[in-house]
Amino acid sequence: MAVVNFQSVADFEALAAGEYEAVFTIDKVALAPKSNAPTVYVEYILEETNQKVFKPYSLQAKALWGFKRDLTRIGADPEVMMSDEIDFSDLDNAQKSISLICDPLRGAACTIICDEPYWYPLNADGSQTPDSKLRTNFKEVKDPNKL
Repeated sequence: MAVVNFQSVADFEALAAGEYEAVFTIDKVALAPKSNAPTVYVEYILEETNQKVFKPYSLQAKALWGFKRDLTRIGADPEVMMSDEIDFSDLDNAQKSISLICDPLRGAACTIICDEPYWYPLNADGSQTPDSKLRTNFKEVKDPNKL
């Protein structure tokens, strides 16, 4: 039997706008809950606090540039990224293909940039729902070649 102690568990706090030193840790290929589009879910761990920050990257053609940009900034080899097409009709094979790109990056240091947090979900009029939560607004991985 597992023992659970909630006394030391802090409430989740969304990150304020700013830059944070982080480490690239894991990736997982899955279908997005609402759009059913292939998505890679990436986890970054903040170096200062060990807080996990999650970023979903859509793999639809119009949005793929963001995933490519961030992985390249972390240190992915562009030649490996463009060496083969990834078939998302089989998520297990897609995970293997994405892992070829992401596995060498595990543990890589990077700086992530966050914008102001936002409330989600919202009503159609923009007001908060009883289920609304403040979310971290992950913008991008900082380009290491720019100060």
